[in-house]
Amino acid sequence: MPMPAARSSCRAGKPSSSPSYTGPQGALVACNARNGGNGRLVTQLPVGERYTEVIVDYDDGRQLCMVGNDGTVLSITPMRRR
Repeated sequence: MPMPAARSSCRAGKPSSSPSYTGPQGALVACNARNGGNGRLVTQLPVGERYTEVIVDYDDGRQLCMVGNDGTVLSITPMRRR
């Protein structure tokens, strides 16, 4: 009896349309997606083992963005201008 073909969810060679939240720029991508902007990374620091704190410079000011390691944005808070 022949074995059924294995199913694969991998789509090799086809680009994904969803943004990637992994890697060094992952937190910035997540914050920009949530905020609807195209911000520039100012600083990025790990907070414990599960979160990353990111300060992003947008045209209307800097914002503090807390992101989980899975790309979930927990909060975006405007920072006071100097």
